[in-house]
Amino acid sequence: MAEGNALKELDALRAKKTELEDEIASITKELTSGPMAVGIKGPLVDSEGFPRADIDIYTVRHQRHRLATLQTDHLSTMRRIETLLPILLHPQTPNTFSEKPANTSRALPKTRAKPFASIQSVEQKSPAASAGLEPNDLIVRFGSADASNHRNLAAIRDIVSHHLNQPIAIEILRHSNTETESLKLIHLELIPQRWSGNGTLGCQFAASSNSHILSVGN
Repeated sequence: MAEGNALKELDALRAKKTELEDEIASITKELTSGPMAVGIKGPLVDSEGFPRADIDIYTVRHQRHRLATLQTDHLSTMRRIETLLPILLHPQTPNTFSEKPANTSRALPKTRAKPFASIQSVEQKSPAASAGLEPNDLIVRFGSADASNHRNLAAIRDIVSHHLNQPIAIEILRHSNTETESLKLIHLELIPQRWSGNGTLGCQFAASSNSHILSVGN
């Protein structure tokens, strides 16, 4: 029963995810196409501080606001999908299912995650920096790539090339306490795009030395 409801919600969320991604791609194309394209973050004023006469400023502002809203919705949708997957992958049996509320005073079980890459460096003002990535972050999931299918990090390259100006949901592990070496699982959204530096991300990856499964505390 719980799995059936979760499956229905997951199907609806996947449909919503596709709709959001289609609209994100459409707006991004409008903002970045053509010789006078203003881009996603390009200036709306000229060198003297006056509104640019070569663009429809109202339309551009509206599109950018809509794009930001869609990206926020996309991130929340991805996070909800991620919470449903464990229910479907590890359904409760009738013997283990109980409607009795859990004792909130107990410590919650630790999450287990397997990183497959680490962040070596992050350039300032880059898409990676804007997404919140930091050096030494451990990548657990990058879009559809994880420890089981990253193909020696080639999957990251492929995902980035197919998501230019589109959000990629990622999961990272970050040290939350250097003294206890505790790790925190963090959900981020990265948008590959052209910027003042090299590439479309502004960060360097390396295959993670932590190839074993790690326990993640709160």
